[in-house]
Amino acid sequence: MEKSDRGKQYYDKLLEKNFTKFFIKKIYNSSKKSFKKLTKIKIIKLKKTKDNKNKNNKEKKKRKRISIGLFNNVRKLSLKQQLMIVFILISIVPVTLLGFVTYNKVYSQVSKVQKNMLSAHALGVKNNIDTTISSAENVFKSLSAQTDMLVLLEDIHNDNKLDNIISLNKVLLSLKNAVNSSDGLYETIFITNVKGNVIGDGSRYKEVYENINISNTDYYKKLKVDEKGVVIGKPIISKATGRYVIPVAKPIDSLSDRLGIMVIMFDLEEFTKPFKEVKIGKTGYIYIVNEKGTIVYHKEKDKLLTKIENSLINNAIIEIKKVKRIYRALVFIHMIA
Repeated sequence: MEKSDRGKQYYDKLLEKNFTKFFIKKIYNSSKKSFKKLTKIKIIKLKKTKDNKNKNNKEKKKRKRISIGLFNNVRKLSLKQQLMIVFILISIVPVTLLGFVTYNKVYSQVSKVQKNMLSAHALGVKNNIDTTISSAENVFKSLSAQTDMLVLLEDIHNDNKLDNIISLNKVLLSLKNAVNSSDGLYETIFITNVKGNVIGDGSRYKEVYENINISNTDYYKKLKVDEKGVVIGKPIISKATGRYVIPVAKPIDSLSDRLGIMVIMFDLEEFTKPFKEVKIGKTGYIYIVNEKGTIVYHKEKDKLLTKIENSLINNAIIEIKKVKRIYRALVFIHMIA
């Protein structure tokens, strides 16, 4: 029994020893293969680096040979030919410099002429706007100075009701005559009480205008700040005609009180008609924005009343606002190459 146990133990030890050898051998073979693989990769990388260096050296040598070849070819030329090359080079340099200087000078002069021309166009448009607004100011003065106008507004201001029909009819006739004499430039002229309710309109759209209140409009609110002057509102779409109009308003005052407001609604298309005749080269055109960056005139109607997206123009508006002076609009000229 003891012999049998000893034999079994011997057999187990032998088996364990052989298995360990087998396992070690396996690991060794695997490590050997990995080492060969890594060595092979490293050799390939070194070979690629060496090839790249050789390639760069070959290109350098090639460029050097070309330069030397050109120099040798020039040296092989006769003295006469070499002198001709020198003279040609000497001639080309001043001609090139002269051409460059001439180009810059001509370009500068043309740019200056174009700038002066564009400034003249912009000034012409500005003067046209000023003339139109000045004409409206004269209409305001003429109408608001009428006795019937002041009597009517004072009665409404004191009694808060409209009962002076005679004065009202005379005022309406004056408003109507002023609208008709504008040849379509004015869509209407109306007057309101101090609360912004329209009490008289001189157009053929009385049923529309005599039922509106302007107290929520930008020009009505501006008149609270600018007590005496003429105020230009932002362009709006007319409720009467569906066309774009520009409201221009002025307060009507007595010696002691504010009696009401008079508003002229300019037809925008008629107002800007002279600008369409301004030609800027073959493809250029002008457009006008107000002090808030809203486009009030553009050849493309779908851009009317939209905000300008040009950063240069927006910066110009900011700079102009810093200067304490009154301006009605900004005129910009767009040149298309």
